Amino acid sequence: MHLIGHQTKPLHMGNFSSRIISVLAMLAMAGNIVAVTLNEAKQLYLDGDYESALPVFKKALASKPRDGSLNQWVGVCLMRTGHADEAEQYLKKAQSRGIAEAPRYLAELAFNNYSFNEAGEYFENYDKALLKAKKTMSDEAAGLQRKITLAKQMFDGVEKITIIDSVSVDRESFFKAYRLSPESGSLNTTEVLPSGAKYADETVVYMPESKELMMWAALDSANNYELVQSAKMIGGKWERPHSLGSSLNFGGGDSNYPFLMSDGVTLYFANNGDGSIGGYDIFLTRRDDDNGYLNPQNIGMPFNSPYDDYMLAID
Repeated sequence: MHLIGHQTKPLHMGNFSSRIISVLAMLAMAGNIVAVTLNEAKQLYLDGDYESALPVFKKALASKPRDGSLNQWVGVCLMRTGHADEAEQYLKKAQSRGIAEAPRYLAELAFNNYSFNEAGEYFENYDKALLKAKKTMSDEAAGLQRKITLAKQMFDGVEKITIIDSVSVDRESFFKAYRLSPESGSLNTTEVLPSGAKYADETVVYMPESKELMMWAALDSANNYELVQSAKMIGGKWERPHSLGSSLNFGGGDSNYPFLMSDGVTLYFANNGDGSIGGYDIFLTRRDDDNGYLNPQNIGMPFNSPYDDYMLAID
């Protein structure tokens, strides 16, 4: 019978010393690997790969629980990987340790929870921290500040609002399943478009009850989504699609998901540009006397939120 690993030959001191040296060398290499891994995690963090960076930061934080930077890195990684509730404690610890960027992320958490006044207070602390550290605000942070200000203005007009999260449903599946009354028109996939018509990867085609008009989103020259339409001509052919006008392309964002009221004048659609408080918001516009459209207005809360709000269809 053979015992696996059993020593059957005498062990010479020379071999023993060599093995000790080898083990020590391997331990030293392991220490370098840990250090390099933490540096790599920082780069992953900067590159936006939060899921890969998170376990490395958590391991480092276990041995340095009071480290402000590690607390922030863990908190942000948790935020960006869908664990916002767990992230707050780490970000508050980072703020208490004087990390300048921590209040900015706490403001984002409060904003996403509809606590807009609290978000504003965190952002005031963030401004003070930047001033003390002699740092300038990033474009991303400035965008969050604009959204907080806009949301606070909207919320002033809402006496009480209850937010109920919907079950996550694929947009395309939802639009296929949703049915309006005939007089309100219909929501269709791009399969109904005339042959050769260009369209955005993610859009819905609205048709009124007459089915003699189509509205949808297509790419413009700047690779943004713009609203276009095509009308049915005499003989049943469709006219060449054309833009609904530059007034509906604003804020550097995409315009999408149109819904035209039965009056043929009032248009609702979604846009995710500078006028939005988060992702897509619903906007309202009306056709003017020159068959163009007036400057759109954000319809505010409770219809819009810090998340994507794709379409308002009035049945």
